[in-house]
Amino acid sequence: MSRRKKGGKDSAFDDLMSAMGVRRLDDGKGRSRRRGPPPPPRDPEAPTEKIAPVSPTENKPTSASSRLAEPTVPVERVAPGEPADPFAQERATLEARIAALEDTARAHTLESEGLRDQATILQSSLDEARAAVHHADAVLDARRRSGESPPSLAQMLTERGLLGSDEARMCIAALSEARLLDSLLTELEPRLLERVRSLLDGRIQLLGDCERCPRDLPGRATVTVPPARCEVCGGGDARRLVRDFHSAVLMQGVRSVLIVGGSAKAHQQLRQLLDHHRLQLHLVPASVGSSAIERSDVGAALIWVGGGADEALLAAETVSLPRYRVDASDVAGFLGQSVAALNA
Repeated sequence: MSRRKKGGKDSAFDDLMSAMGVRRLDDGKGRSRRRGPPPPPRDPEAPTEKIAPVSPTENKPTSASSRLAEPTVPVERVAPGEPADPFAQERATLEARIAALEDTARAHTLESEGLRDQATILQSSLDEARAAVHHADAVLDARRRSGESPPSLAQMLTERGLLGSDEARMCIAALSEARLLDSLLTELEPRLLERVRSLLDGRIQLLGDCERCPRDLPGRATVTVPPARCEVCGGGDARRLVRDFHSAVLMQGVRSVLIVGGSAKAHQQLRQLLDHHRLQLHLVPASVGSSAIERSDVGAALIWVGGGADEALLAAETVSLPRYRVDASDVAGFLGQSVAALNA
């Protein structure tokens, strides 16, 4: 009886709510029909977002040793209370570029100094050749005034029927191979003694079978002789000579050395022998004079008196450059006396 009454009340209540335009939220079976707002309509032309597959090793836990092996990016330390410098990275990049440009400028400066020294040596060789030609012309004129001068070997080879320098060289090579050159040399009498001596001294180098002595010099003919007659090391230990020279110079705190005097051939030999990454060599001929030691880019000067340098350079009071006298006739003697003078 009570249930029917209760049901009647619910039916009357529903009729009243329905008359007022109110619906029940459930379907009468105890299940709620409440739903959220419908999703917005999907644009069929909109691109769909693709989810990248996760690598099986991406989320793999790493060990402590592997974390220590990973490179770390340096973090700029900022003091508490100080704002971070937003231009630190750009400033570091500019400083690195400036340092690289300065290194390039220093390399070009060293290269220009080396080229200037080579030009000086070439000018000295040209001056020596001109002086020899002038002297030879004077001797030839004197002989011509006294009588007819004898023909040269080249003229006699031409009279024999050999045309040009190539055939003349082939003729001399054939005489040498046939061991007939000795008889020809004993009959030759040079017209210009000093010119021939200068040619033999400047274009021929006598070297022993030495490992350190320079052999392939441009414009020089190398003749192999016993080590005791080597004009570079004199049969001694060339490596030790060079090592002692470097040590003597560097112990003086000198990184740039000026050598005044010596022939162009000796300069080539010294430049190849004494090549060192911590030492700069400046070689000038004796004809340069006092201007050679008036330089601010060298730390010491070796005055090679035996190579034709003027001894007055040692007594020049206007120059504060340390100078050392070297009286030697060959490269080996020059190196030995230079070491003794520097260590004295």
